[in-house]
Amino acid sequence: MIYASVYRRKGNTEGRLIVSSKGDDQYLKGELSFESEGDWELVKCTFVAQSNYDFVAVYLWNPSNENAYFDDLVIDCFRDIQKPNAVSEDDILRIEIPISAMDSIKEFRDKALQQQVISSDLKTYFDASIDINGVKVPASLRLKGDWTDHLEGDKWSYRIKLKGSNSYHGMKKFSIQDGHTRSFMMEWFGHRLFEKEDILTTRYQFKVVYINGENKGVYALEEHFDKRLLENRKRREGPIVKFDESGIWQARVHQHEQKVNFKNYPYLESAEILPFSKKRTRKSPVLLGQFKLAQSHMDRYRNFDQNLHEYLDMDKMARFLAICEVMNATHGLIWHNQRNYLNPVKGCLEPIAYDCFSGKLSIHTELMGMAARWRSEEKFTVLDGLFLNEEFDQLYIKYLKKYSDKTFIKDRIKEFENEMKHYESLLKHEYPMYDFDRSYFEINRMNVEQKVNDYEKIEPINRMIQKTNVYGNEKVDVIFDEAALKVYTVSSDSLSCSLQFENYALTDIEIIGYSTKQNKKFILPFKQSWKLNAYKDQAQKKRKYFDFLPRNIFYKTAVTGDSLLKTKVSAFPPVELMNIIDAEVLKASSTEGLVTLRGNHTFYETVYVPRNRTLIIEPGTNIDLRNGARFVSYSPVHMKGNKDHPISFYSSDSKGGGVVFLPDGGEVNIDHARFSNLTSGKGSSW
Repeated sequence: MIYASVYRRKGNTEGRLIVSSKGDDQYLKGELSFESEGDWELVKCTFVAQSNYDFVAVYLWNPSNENAYFDDLVIDCFRDIQKPNAVSEDDILRIEIPISAMDSIKEFRDKALQQQVISSDLKTYFDASIDINGVKVPASLRLKGDWTDHLEGDKWSYRIKLKGSNSYHGMKKFSIQDGHTRSFMMEWFGHRLFEKEDILTTRYQFKVVYINGENKGVYALEEHFDKRLLENRKRREGPIVKFDESGIWQARVHQHEQKVNFKNYPYLESAEILPFSKKRTRKSPVLLGQFKLAQSHMDRYRNFDQNLHEYLDMDKMARFLAICEVMNATHGLIWHNQRNYLNPVKGCLEPIAYDCFSGKLSIHTELMGMAARWRSEEKFTVLDGLFLNEEFDQLYIKYLKKYSDKTFIKDRIKEFENEMKHYESLLKHEYPMYDFDRSYFEINRMNVEQKVNDYEKIEPINRMIQKTNVYGNEKVDVIFDEAALKVYTVSSDSLSCSLQFENYALTDIEIIGYSTKQNKKFILPFKQSWKLNAYKDQAQKKRKYFDFLPRNIFYKTAVTGDSLLKTKVSAFPPVELMNIIDAEVLKASSTEGLVTLRGNHTFYETVYVPRNRTLIIEPGTNIDLRNGARFVSYSPVHMKGNKDHPISFYSSDSKGGGVVFLPDGGEVNIDHARFSNLTSGKGSSW
C-alpha cells in the first residue's frame, strides 16, 4: 500500500501526482485538492497494489503548456498490512463457500476480468452459509457489480441472500464490497444524511469479512432492495422498480471486445421496467397491481411527462437531488443506477439513494438544473426532464439552500461523530493512514452555496423536449438482443396467452418461431412469420394471441443473416398508462394560492386540490360525497369549524369514497368536524 502526497502551487490544476505499476496495469492519478495552505494545495494518492508488482513508480506529471510547481513530495509504503482481527464479533461477518462453488466463482471472475465487464451470465448464485450467533445459516451468493473494480486483488464483491426466514441484522439480502469502490466512508456518510432527511436509502455498514476462515479485511456491507428496507424506513410495502440495464452492459462488452466506439442505441427506451422480488410481485395481486402503476409512472418519467405531481413525490426527489449536489455524489443518478419505490399510500414514486460515489472523488462544478438549459435534445437525460417543471425547480432551490448552509454538514458531522470514529478506527487496521475527509464536503458545500443564488435568478425553462431521429445516423452492424425485441404478456392462462411484441432494434426484424417450457431445446416455427419495422422515434408494437405458451421468441434481421436471435417472453405486462388522480380539480373560490369552500356541496365524482395551494373550509360547510366520489387534497388543510357551526363530510347514498389528505409536509388542522357514513378512499390503482 502506497500513500503519496505533494504540495502543488495554485494556478495550474493540470499538474498531477501519479502512482503506476509497470505497463500501467494499475494506474492512479491525483489531481484534485481538498486541502490548502496559503499559495499551496495538497494533492494525494492512495495506491493499494492488486498484484505482486516488481516495482511501482510514483511521479509528477504536467500535461499542460504552463509550468506547474510542486514541493514536499512524501511517499509512505506499507507492506504485509495486518487485517483487523482484534475486533468485536459484532464487526465480523463469517462466510463459508464450498470448494466446488469457489472454483466456479474464480472461473467467472477470470472471464469478467478478460472482458472488463461483469456480464449477467456471470451472476449465477451458489450455495453458501453465514455465521449468525454461532449458527451456520444457509444462504446463496454470487459475484456482484458491473465494472471489474469489484474483482480486483483478493477482495471480491458478492451479493448474498439468506434462505428461509433468516436475516442478518434485519437484512435478508445484502452486498459486500471493498470500501474503495464507493470511496470508503464517503458513501456511508451520504447514507446517513439521506436517513436524516427521510429519503429512502439502504443500510450501509463496515464489517471484517472471513471467507472459509480466511480474514479478507474490511468490507462495506450494503442492504439490497426488498420490503425490509421499506419497513426499516417506516414505509408500507410496495414495489421497488428499476430500468433493466442488460442492453447497455451488452454494448459495453461489445465495445471492449471489438475495440470500437460505444454504440448509440435506444438502451433506455427499450429497457424493461422491472420490480425487485419478481416472483413475489407476480404472485401477489396487490403487489402486481401496484407494480403496473409504478411501471406507468416510470414510463412517464423517461418520456419527460411534465405532470410530475401525478407520478412523483416531488418533495422527496428535490431533497434527494439537493443532497447529491452538496456531496457532489452523482454516480447513483445515471439512469440505469436509479431505483424508485412506489409508495402505495401516496400512489407516487420515491427515489432510493444508493451507489452515490464511484470511488473517484471530484469537485462540484455545475448545478444539475443548469444542464436542462444547455443540453441538446438528443442528449437530454431523464434527470434533465425534471427541471422543465417550474414547481420542481423551486423545490430544488429551496433544498439547495437548506443543505448548502454552513451549519447543515457541520451539525451532521458532529451528530455522527461516535459512529464515524468507530468506522475510522476499523478501517485504519487495513488502511493505516485513512481519515474521513471532512474537508471534501465543505469544499463542495461552499461551491453549491455560491452557485444557488445566481441559479435562483435565472428565468424558468421554456422547452418542450421531443427527441426525433436520435439514432438515424448510427451504422447498424450489430444487434444487441437485450435491447432489441421485447415481448410482454398481456394475458395468459394455463393453455393460451396474448403477447405484445415491440421492436427497438435499428433494423427491421422478422419473427420466425418460438420454444416452450416443455420443448426448450427446439425452435418451433410459427405458421406464418411476420415483420416489425425498425425503431425510429418509437417502437412498432403488435399483439398476437396463441393457443399455446411460448417461452422464448426467435427472430432474424438483415444484420444477422440466417442466424437467429432469441428473447425471453416477459412474465410482466406491457406498459399501460395510468393516473391515480382520476379526478377534476376542486371548483371553489381561489385567490393567491388559497382554495376556499363554504356552504353546501354535493360531489358525484372525485375532486382534488393540487399541490402548492392551501385549502380553507369555512365553518358550517357540508360536503356530501356520492357515487363513490373521493375528496383528495395534496395541499395543507385548515378546517375552521366551531361548536355552533361544525364542518360535515358525509355520504347520503352510503357510497362516498372517503377523504384523503396528503399535504406533502404541510399541516392538516381540523376543528369541529364530523366524518360519517363514508367508505374507504381506495381507487382501482390506488
